[in-house]
Amino acid sequence: MLSVKKKALAIIAVLTTLVGLSPLLELPVAALVAIIVVSLLVLFIWSWRDIATFDMVPLKPVARFGTKHDHFVFVYGSLLVRDSLLRTIARSATEMECVPCYLNGYNAEWGAFAKRDELLDKDSRSIQDGAIWASLTAVNGQVTDRVPGAVIGVNHLGYVALRNRERHYILKDVTKSITTLNSESELPGARIMAFLPKQEHAKGPTTDKIYIRRQYFESISTVLKKLGFKGLSVPKGFALRSAYLVNERVEKILRTRYGESALLKVHKAVSSDLNIAQETRSIAYALRPLVLPRLVYDQAAMVAEAAVTLSSKALKVLNQHPSLALWANYRDKDVEFLAHSAERGLLTPQIVRVDMAVAGNRLLLFELNSDSPGGMRHLDILSAKQCAVFRERKRLSWIDGQAFETSEETVQALERACGADKPLKRGVILEYRPKDWPTYPEMVFFNEALDGRGIKTEIIDLAEHSLACRDGKLFSSNGSLPIDLVYKRILWTDLLKSHSGTEEALTEAFNRDYSCIVNSLGSRMAGNKMFMAMLKAPEFVGWLDEVGERLTGAEQAVIENHVPETYVWGDTPPDPQWKQDDHIKHEIIDEPYRFVLKSYHGYGGHEVVIGCEKERPQSAFEDLWNQGYIAQEYVPHGRALMPIFDHGKVKWEYHYFILGAYVIGGKCVAIEAKTSRSLPINMTNSALRTAVFPTM
Repeated sequence: MLSVKKKALAIIAVLTTLVGLSPLLELPVAALVAIIVVSLLVLFIWSWRDIATFDMVPLKPVARFGTKHDHFVFVYGSLLVRDSLLRTIARSATEMECVPCYLNGYNAEWGAFAKRDELLDKDSRSIQDGAIWASLTAVNGQVTDRVPGAVIGVNHLGYVALRNRERHYILKDVTKSITTLNSESELPGARIMAFLPKQEHAKGPTTDKIYIRRQYFESISTVLKKLGFKGLSVPKGFALRSAYLVNERVEKILRTRYGESALLKVHKAVSSDLNIAQETRSIAYALRPLVLPRLVYDQAAMVAEAAVTLSSKALKVLNQHPSLALWANYRDKDVEFLAHSAERGLLTPQIVRVDMAVAGNRLLLFELNSDSPGGMRHLDILSAKQCAVFRERKRLSWIDGQAFETSEETVQALERACGADKPLKRGVILEYRPKDWPTYPEMVFFNEALDGRGIKTEIIDLAEHSLACRDGKLFSSNGSLPIDLVYKRILWTDLLKSHSGTEEALTEAFNRDYSCIVNSLGSRMAGNKMFMAMLKAPEFVGWLDEVGERLTGAEQAVIENHVPETYVWGDTPPDPQWKQDDHIKHEIIDEPYRFVLKSYHGYGGHEVVIGCEKERPQSAFEDLWNQGYIAQEYVPHGRALMPIFDHGKVKWEYHYFILGAYVIGGKCVAIEAKTSRSLPINMTNSALRTAVFPTM
């Protein structure tokens, strides 16, 4: 496909071919101007879909708010840019009301100086020259000073998302300092907050040049003019420099005819591959991968790996204190699983998906899925097709697309699970009605892959068959050969609900070493969300010392920077001694919209109470005190524009997203994203899956 530059050259070539260059130069000025205008118009029409990007629609000015809002915020700088806001808070894609206002007694200054590792240059290469960047801030000034901006209304969910995004700023009540731009406008009769820098009038770094990102500067200036203010002026001592945010760059390229053709090719390639592999019931997927700056991607991999090692250390603490395991709603059998797993060095789960969120430049842990994570095969297929198509596109060559091999890594982990001293001859993949699951083709793949490695394997449908122990071995009800390896795809809680005979057989087989079960029945307990509260407890280091463990530097950093504020929602246990401040409960009840309650054993968005989505969260929170829940800081999900295949075309819509890092054998081998237009994000709620790639 021709680029805009090549199209322009093509037009010039046609003109010079038809009439020659000399006659053009001899034409009257008016005729020459007309030819140039017509040529530019032809070029514009010809290239419109190649150069067009989605509109940076400003906020909609209104005289007064027509709907009720939970909070009001004075926004300035990048928070004025509607599309920047929509990547933070969930709103209609067509409208966002505001009242244009001034923040009086404050002055707009360029500050908040920082190095930034996530920016790309015009060629989509990472800017790694140590540049210093400035942002627009509002600082205390003279009585006559004022900062132009607008007041917006947000719900609890949006307010928490803004606080997370602007966490390096302080939130201050500026109600008395706000006046409207127009005399006929009306302010809301409620408190108005603003994000202000923690350190005002900070001296700039000692460098010749401090840069302002050109796209940031121009978008803010454009919005100010649309709202009725003057645009920004380039201040002395600063230089404008083109630099792009990763998603901004991806979307700019993909929302063109050039990009759309790539996305349609991804759809065709994936559909064809799934049909050939008879995986037509594939989990729904997004066409584009999410792209993270290389440093953020590497950090996510490191956090996921450290989270797995932390979980095994927390399990050692649980094993040291059986009463703590029982207090965490485990059973006596689970205590036995822990003891057996610890004795044989099987506390680290071998196949894990670590769920995380990236929002407001924060990377935070949600949970570990160590019971029965799946979906690796579909991710492998999707990443391979996305990678192949993107590598063909020069404008996308800066994305380090890679075909993931999580399925192969999983098969190898299953082979290694029992150790070299216990050869595997027969295995089973365990699920209830496996053919009803979208991931059934993945189970078939693992079945065939293990067969190919000399491990005779079958998929056991627990709706029709069961397991039983006899003569010191584990058997299936439809087989006469003993089972050496069990790949448990059914959730343990689901097993307990309806398969008592199989549960008893697995319990005996595990505790007496008849068979190897992956993940081990002790390590699968790492998914308990109480562990998040344990990690944040001041006593955690002392508990580790009791079991002969220490935190590594990476683990310490993960606890401090990537585990959200988390507490036990109830009384803490006496053994081990765990003193949680009494005022925590009152603080959470006072601001419940800042927190979410999660049950210890819940999964997939079940047994979760989100304070900012409840009409009476205080009452809901009070009712769940001492009912086996943690209270965790509400972590807003990421937001991104996602292309959706719809009747042969591509349409775009804002989605929430979370990351899922697959850690297999202790190593992060792939990162996927799950996206959805609504919360919670799970595959039963119309979620989509896609690969996550880093920049070069």
